[in-house]
Amino acid sequence: MLCAVAGFSGGAAARESSDKLPVLVFDAMEYDFGRIPERGGKVSHTFSFVNTGDTPAIITEVSVSCKCTRVDYPRKPVTPGQRAEITVIYDPKGQHGVFYKAIQVLSTTPDRRQIITVKGEVF
Repeated sequence: MLCAVAGFSGGAAARESSDKLPVLVFDAMEYDFGRIPERGGKVSHTFSFVNTGDTPAIITEVSVSCKCTRVDYPRKPVTPGQRAEITVIYDPKGQHGVFYKAIQVLSTTPDRRQIITVKGEVF
């Protein structure tokens, strides 16, 4: 019985410590640019998110799948309750056809990795 009580206490302690973590909640995980002209210049979309956790979140890296896409993201910690943004800039030059770009967001949250995406068609 002592083992069961000790195990239960450890579980409660683990739950308490896991409650004190950062959580990034995005307003949307995907954006559709629709049809964009190849020679129309770069397009961008801003993904907004909030840290709904109890501790600051740090975005450690944001990676893209090709040179046609770049990102701007917060380099400072996102405090609990703070809203922040990741801006994705897509260059359609030389990218004729349908596209789907995954942007990997690595952070200090329990999930460690979230994926946001942009898509569309270049004509």
